[in-house]
Amino acid sequence: MLRWITGVLVGISLLGLFFPWFYFNADVDYSNGWRWMAAVPTVLIGIVAGFILLWQKRRSKKINLLTLAALLIIPLSCMYGFFTWHVPTVTGEISFQTSFEHTHFGFYLTMISSLLAVVLYLPTMKQIQQ
Repeated sequence: MLRWITGVLVGISLLGLFFPWFYFNADVDYSNGWRWMAAVPTVLIGIVAGFILLWQKRRSKKINLLTLAALLIIPLSCMYGFFTWHVPTVTGEISFQTSFEHTHFGFYLTMISSLLAVVLYLPTMKQIQQ
């Protein structure tokens, strides 16, 4: 059951890519998850690998670790984007205030659902190893 819920949460992470992520003014500079993913494709790699590995019939320790790594790639990539999206073109420095003020719904949807997927996968991983 937890594996199904984890799969749904990974799907919700994918859905978050369609919504706004980062921007100062939606009319001038609109950025959704797909635009960010074009620059840093690790989010999509984590989502695709997570889906594939979650539904493997044979569950070995290696598959479990690869699945956990794939699921961890998603929130880690999101955090990297959160802290650095405005650095090269807008502010020139890492600013928590700028990140929080101009980060929008799609980012939080992807970030929170992927973190929940990781948290829910951990007990599943322990059950399989026993």
